[in-house]
Amino acid sequence: MTKIYEIRNVTSEEVYYPMGLFLDFETAKKELIEVCDTRENVTEYEEEYEELVIVERKTGWNDYQKVMFKICREYIYGDDSSYWKNIECGDCDENK
Repeated sequence: MTKIYEIRNVTSEEVYYPMGLFLDFETAKKELIEVCDTRENVTEYEEEYEELVIVERKTGWNDYQKVMFKICREYIYGDDSSYWKNIECGDCDENK
């Protein structure tokens, strides 16, 4: 079976939002980091906190899912400026 990599917004504990599919992990990771570095908020739903993951999946009929990478972002309010800050970022091998 072929592996694919899905970027998800998992900020909500009740539902996740698929944001992109990639054929290899390194491309998915590069794209996600680039978007987090260049955009205010990655999703249109969140205003102060975002949690994004890359999940490894397999094609076909199966329920295989493995979280490979995670970024948590928080909106920081400052006196002179406000900005998004990565508060957690890195590879992981937690299974969901």
